Amino acid sequence: MNAKHRSLGAASAIFFLLRTGALASEAPLLGVTYTHFALAMSRVGACAAESRAATMQGGAAIPQYNIPNVREVVRKQLKAIAKAGFDSLRTIIWFSRVPGDGMVSSRERDAQSVEEKVALFSEDVTNAGFKHWTVVFGAQGKNSPSCRKIDWGDCFDPSLTDENWGLIRRLRLVIGGVTGKRINVSYDLVSEGCPSRYLKSRYYDQLFAYDQVILSRYSALFGQLDARISCANGDIERVDRLIELYGSVKFNSDVLDVHLYDTSQSSMYKTMEAVLDAATKNGMKIVIGEMVYHNDAQIAAIGAFIKRHPNSIYEILQWPIQKPDTQCHMDVSPPFEPGNLRKVVR
Repeated sequence: MNAKHRSLGAASAIFFLLRTGALASEAPLLGVTYTHFALAMSRVGACAAESRAATMQGGAAIPQYNIPNVREVVRKQLKAIAKAGFDSLRTIIWFSRVPGDGMVSSRERDAQSVEEKVALFSEDVTNAGFKHWTVVFGAQGKNSPSCRKIDWGDCFDPSLTDENWGLIRRLRLVIGGVTGKRINVSYDLVSEGCPSRYLKSRYYDQLFAYDQVILSRYSALFGQLDARISCANGDIERVDRLIELYGSVKFNSDVLDVHLYDTSQSSMYKTMEAVLDAATKNGMKIVIGEMVYHNDAQIAAIGAFIKRHPNSIYEILQWPIQKPDTQCHMDVSPPFEPGNLRKVVR
């Protein structure tokens, strides 16, 4: 890692600290998750029968960012997404010691290749015109404390914790070095890493301990205000345990990042009220890190919530799935548009 990356990484953290003062009064940022430049839409029917990732095969951007044609397509898509009215972007970097489709290698011996791809992608996101970018670290396979063969968490290899941290540290330095003060960047350190009662006790303790290590190391090196851990499903029990986790390592995040896929308007609204209560008690604003793409019931719930609780949401990010019943992870190809969500946010 060169000195430029190290120094600009620190500058990026300082810039993020300065931007937090804007959280009190601005309308929510409107964003979308972008990881794939192409989907195999002809494979939608295979999501239920074969793999939920059937449509995603071969279309991930970052692992192929050394290919000039891929980069050219992605740059055009990023600019189109920003031009359509999105303020922010969210990108998941999936990684594993044995990387499958859509993943990068976590091994230090492969670090230079991964860093070069991430640096190029970071440059293109920065130049596309977004105000904010969320980078998510998504461990896969044995690298993930939540991996599953039978039970969630049963195939994690704790000896890979240091390897995971090494990748997070290296890429945080690369991204901070490239983006500098040109765009606000946040980091979700453990994608959907909230501890949950749905885990068996030994796997709950395993995830809790892993989260503590990553949060503590990140805090010591980069500070706290640009980082968080996201929660799946907006489950208030997970949120409460995340708050407990933060307290155990004295970690202070300014946002509470929840993923909401409930397509009942009343139920989603109720969940958001519960999340707001937890966020308010802990001096946080809400980030809806994932939601269904262009879902009218969810949009109506968000609109009603914003009317009653203005300035409580910092950011709303759609996930590229429009028909969850297909069981696909993704079924919407880029470039994306805000749709009716833009009306209720603005």
